[in-house]
Amino acid sequence: MSDLAMQVSKKIDNKVVILLKSCLNKSKTFILYEKFTPNL
Repeated sequence: MSDLAMQVSKKIDNKVVILLKSCLNKSKTFILYEKFTPNL
């Protein structure tokens, strides 16, 4: 692969990783929230 293609794919990878991490964090906090709040 050319340098440019490598840079582009790295940027895309980073964005995907960041998105996945933020989704995981949201689901974690949601699980904690459900655990610590009484069932409504």
